[in-house]
Amino acid sequence: MAMNGTEARGEEVAIALALNVAVTVISAIGLLLNAYILFIIVITKQPASASSVLLLHLGAVGALASGAALCGGGGACACGAILHALHPLQLWTVCGLHADRAAAIAAPLHYAAIVSARKVVICVVGGWIATAALLAPLAAAHPPLTYSIGLGICTPDCGAGPSALGFCIVYFVLTLLLPTALVLLCSLKILRIARYHRHRIAAAIYEVTLSAQVTVTHQRNPFSPPPPPRRRALSAVLQPLGSLAILYFPYYCILMWPAIAVPPQSLAALSATLLAAAPPVNGILYGIRSRALRDSLRNYRRKQLTKSEVTQEIQARTPSACGSRRPSLSAGSGCIRPPTTRRLSDAAAMGLRGSERPAQRAASCNMLQGSQDEDYPRSRVSGIPLIRAPPHIVLGRALGLEEGIGRDRRRRQSPRITVTRAKSDESDSPTRRPLCRQQSRSSGALLATLSCSRALAENIQLDNPADEQLLLSWPQNTHVVNKHNIL
Repeated sequence: MAMNGTEARGEEVAIALALNVAVTVISAIGLLLNAYILFIIVITKQPASASSVLLLHLGAVGALASGAALCGGGGACACGAILHALHPLQLWTVCGLHADRAAAIAAPLHYAAIVSARKVVICVVGGWIATAALLAPLAAAHPPLTYSIGLGICTPDCGAGPSALGFCIVYFVLTLLLPTALVLLCSLKILRIARYHRHRIAAAIYEVTLSAQVTVTHQRNPFSPPPPPRRRALSAVLQPLGSLAILYFPYYCILMWPAIAVPPQSLAALSATLLAAAPPVNGILYGIRSRALRDSLRNYRRKQLTKSEVTQEIQARTPSACGSRRPSLSAGSGCIRPPTTRRLSDAAAMGLRGSERPAQRAASCNMLQGSQDEDYPRSRVSGIPLIRAPPHIVLGRALGLEEGIGRDRRRRQSPRITVTRAKSDESDSPTRRPLCRQQSRSSGALLATLSCSRALAENIQLDNPADEQLLLSWPQNTHVVNKHNIL
């Protein structure tokens, strides 16, 4: 007898320990999930609609129920009474979510008149008042609350008398049977509407096919992606009903079992574990898997990303003293290149066209610098332009010694294309055409037309300024000169 009592006592202790561990872990998970749902609803700032109010209430009740289950392991009867009030509220909230979906599908045109956020808030407040009225006999100890080792919390003693049994029956009907029946009716209503519309769509497709006399084949394009797997409508009905039956029905059976006999401790521990798993399961089914909640979270993430990109763009476009990626608009911030030196070939080519404008300065890095014409004024134009070539070059051109060499070099080398702003401005401006025509009489063109090269070589010295001016003023025969002789 002593050994049997010790073994029974050890079994009860093991069951209580396993129950406490399981309930603690599951309740902690439920608390985190419901807190996550509340956090998403708060940060996304959803509009006040019926579904958002019900989801907010479901998350709040689930979090409170998980917290009460965590503190109920110590045998506090207050936590047991709170749990008996919160679980019915959670069941009715689930029923409200199903009713809201059924109303949106059955009467979409009259949904705004039937369901509103104000009506849902009134129903939630009424549910709290009705639950408080239902549990009022527990405050008067009719029936009394007794601690159950198998359940791990204080529960109403349904075997205390006829009044206690009546209370348990009313509690069972109002908090489990009635909301489960309403969920079943809403699910069947949605299923019937879905099948009716599917039949209408199939009939319309069949009539169109017959009227058009088109042969419909059942072959599918092998390159097209496979269709998503179809979910049967029956599973959508059985899923909420199955979760309610598995999570809540064993607990209510253990609750009313003392009216008949003493329930087994193992079954009581299993029912308590399933009841503790109700808040996280409801949070997953109706909160995290909710399409409205997922769309709200996706929109919130997209808004935050857009806001971050706009902020970065504003910071990148804002000029600063140092560290800014965009250069400042001040005059001294541009990296201006020094003016390039003109080569002899460029000077000769520009002297051929009569252009004596200096090369324009390169633009700054930020492309905000203005024209540099004021910094470098144009050279003064005269009838006889100045010769910038060295004396031996001038003498060689006058004697015609470099004429053949220049032709061969031009044939071998690729032509140099020099495109500058000054050149494009001069070619586009109509007011500078006489000036270009006047400046075309360059030193190279004048010296290329000289016919008395031998007399010039004997009697003229280029070191003398007077002889150089004489060369510049020598008349030229423009009718005999060929274009290929001009350098």
